[in-house]
Amino acid sequence: MEESRSRRRRRRGGKSVSSSCVGVCDADIPRQDQASAEAASLDQAPPPPARMEQKGNERDQMSTTREKPAKLTEYIIGLMIIIVKDVVLVGEKGGNTYYIVTEEGKKIIRSLLNTLSEIHQQGKCPKKFNESNIVMEKGNVKFSDIEFEEITNEGIRNNYRNVRSIIRKTLFGDCSNDEIPEDIKHLLRLMARRSSFRMGYVISSHASLISLGNRCHFFKVMYDHIKNVLCHSNKQAQKKILDALPYKGDWHTTLKSNALLEESFYSRETPYDPNGKSIVFLTFYRNTVAHKMEKYLQPLQHSENIVLEYTREQFEEILAAVFPLYLPTMQEQLAKHGELEKLNLKYVF
Repeated sequence: MEESRSRRRRRRGGKSVSSSCVGVCDADIPRQDQASAEAASLDQAPPPPARMEQKGNERDQMSTTREKPAKLTEYIIGLMIIIVKDVVLVGEKGGNTYYIVTEEGKKIIRSLLNTLSEIHQQGKCPKKFNESNIVMEKGNVKFSDIEFEEITNEGIRNNYRNVRSIIRKTLFGDCSNDEIPEDIKHLLRLMARRSSFRMGYVISSHASLISLGNRCHFFKVMYDHIKNVLCHSNKQAQKKILDALPYKGDWHTTLKSNALLEESFYSRETPYDPNGKSIVFLTFYRNTVAHKMEKYLQPLQHSENIVLEYTREQFEEILAAVFPLYLPTMQEQLAKHGELEKLNLKYVF
């Protein structure tokens, strides 16, 4: 199995600290041992962390208490939460390094956007706020010490500008522009638009925030609607959506940097047409997702018969890193043509 190296970024008082990945992750456990390892971890779960209260110089008996709310910045620093990591993908041939947001980072952003969305659904808008008004309680975002006003389009726009500023400053403050993943940049751009008040559903269910384990289903729901529904119900919208999707000119060149993607491209009995329209890449992406585990521990004929061990999540990580704007653009275009909310994608989260 090709090993991946990663440098993880921690926030500590505004400074970044690089460290190597230590310990055993799921990818290091042989496939047949994963179930037993997970079962063993449940049977031997560590005791809950103890909280010590001090009275003078005395210590009370350790006890479990309700988690106290913490400011967002304190929460990230205190738990040393990693927001962005850089990885060398399984099957990477060009030595490229890609930046992705961790699952913990996605969860924080999702919670922040969902909390704001719930407030909007109640017909209210928070007045101006910043990171000092955001607290974390049991892993969920709550607003603190803010006033509300009746919802307006301008109020929604201002809310998204404030949230965008919080995300950029608090979660990605240590990152250069190149270190912010492209799908996250897409989300930040949506929040900066004047039309953001119409994009609430896309923003709160944005593709950049979907967990790796759910990306496959997230894509397939959109694929089925574009490929198999719109061709009958709204051919004009289908054409406009396909024309707006990225990578239609260079996708076949881009994928050659990864052995697994290249194998998927050349393994089809009927070759893909590199000069074909967007529907060709959509078909390639769909077939690759559907058959992603077929090359597990199998010689890759188009990469000198190398053999790779990988998980479903690692393969989804490849697609998210190599083609980061594909799902976000697909989602945005479906929303533009009034088709996104029909898919109820929020339940996938």
